[in-house]
Amino acid sequence: GDSIASLRLLGNLRGTFYLDEIRLIAARATAHPTSVRGESTRAEPEELALQPNYPNPFNQSTVIRYRLSQVGRVQLEVYDLQGQKVRTLVDRIGKAGSYHIEWNGTDAKGAQVATGVYFIRLQTQNTVRVHKMLLLK
Repeated sequence: GDSIASLRLLGNLRGTFYLDEIRLIAARATAHPTSVRGESTRAEPEELALQPNYPNPFNQSTVIRYRLSQVGRVQLEVYDLQGQKVRTLVDRIGKAGSYHIEWNGTDAKGAQVATGVYFIRLQTQNTVRVHKMLLLK
């Protein structure tokens, strides 16, 4: 009740007002509103989409999902915190569509990797996407 009436009174005042750490700036609308010319653009599907792995954090394995909007070379690689490549999961020409792959926490030689943070990197000719993964043992 009283606070709404007080705010209505403030609408007639000009300047800056402080109310309990809330800053209100009173301003009048301009007589001629600014217009913005909008252009219609066709939304192109994103060339590459990498979804967060699930589960994350993971223990024994995790599923990585990605989407391509066109045919092209795709590389899906796992890196450690030092930027060293741990494993290449995908390196091929892919068609447009949605894909998923499971990573079981092993390196290129098939050995289990240590507990820690890893990055999944998805790359096409023009685009790179990266997500962080956490492996807990």
